[in-house]
Amino acid sequence: MTQTTPTLEVLTELLMGEASFFPDTRAPKVFFDRENSQQKGGVMITPLYYPSRKIPVSFLDGKTGKIRRKFRRDHISALLLEKEGENSPKRNVIALHQHALNFEIGKSEPAGLKGDPEQAYGFELAQRGYRVLCFDFPPFEERILDFPGEPFLKQELSLEGVELMGKYMCDTMRAVDVLLSLNPNPVNPEVGLIGHSLGGMVAVYTQACDPRITAAVANCGVSTYDSITDTGQTHNWAYPIHGMRPRFGEWHEVFAFLQGRPLLISASFEDDLFPIEGVVDFVRFAKKFEGASHLKFKEWRGGHSFSKEAREFAYGFLDRHLERGK
Repeated sequence: MTQTTPTLEVLTELLMGEASFFPDTRAPKVFFDRENSQQKGGVMITPLYYPSRKIPVSFLDGKTGKIRRKFRRDHISALLLEKEGENSPKRNVIALHQHALNFEIGKSEPAGLKGDPEQAYGFELAQRGYRVLCFDFPPFEERILDFPGEPFLKQELSLEGVELMGKYMCDTMRAVDVLLSLNPNPVNPEVGLIGHSLGGMVAVYTQACDPRITAAVANCGVSTYDSITDTGQTHNWAYPIHGMRPRFGEWHEVFAFLQGRPLLISASFEDDLFPIEGVVDFVRFAKKFEGASHLKFKEWRGGHSFSKEAREFAYGFLDRHLERGK
């Protein structure tokens, strides 16, 4: 059977199911916890909270024995990072955290408050004058569960026709809503994404599905499905998307929907999770699509990491492709 031409409608339906048809049209209500703000290295870090986009949920009607449908919202915990004393227009970026099998840490790692200093890319961008939003994917940090949360979330979302990757995408789109709401009448409403590993995976899918994302960086976050299968490893629970290959195709085909918006694929030669051979194939095939000149590929020595050299290259990429908002 020959695979049909992939479409954005099929991609969003596979990832988000019914939720893909319910984007929010109003700005989110954001609560800033300024009493618990902290300063680090010339950056003001402020906790904030806001509701997620709507996600479908089913429940059993105790009288009829039938399933009924409704929508609910989660509460998302986030951090806003801004350089102190910086009054000039800022570039907007969302820093998406990694997985690393550590559910105790989420947004605080790219914000530079916990974890690996190599993962503090949100904090370092704020030091460069960016306005940065970091938030927790479920079930990380403030959204952690008291039981094995990742397989449980995958289970419950699958019953509703939503993928865990789709939920992560919805939450990232909501972060775009939040950043844009902080300056409701921008001349240049541009937002960038940057992420390592899981964060890089989410960045690529979300940029394909949300045209408001001007530029994105995925470090150690993509390869081909074939090459990942060949490793014999089990990936995070957001990685497998039911029906993706027969209904949509290979991973690189999401590039068809970027419409000339810049994407940096940053990869490491010795990455066991995202094999470099598959990354090379991802880029080679993606460059067959229109707008291929906007796809940048950079390889680095090392394993599954985000080295200082790689981070500096990524920051320069965002500097070139994101305008300062007015």
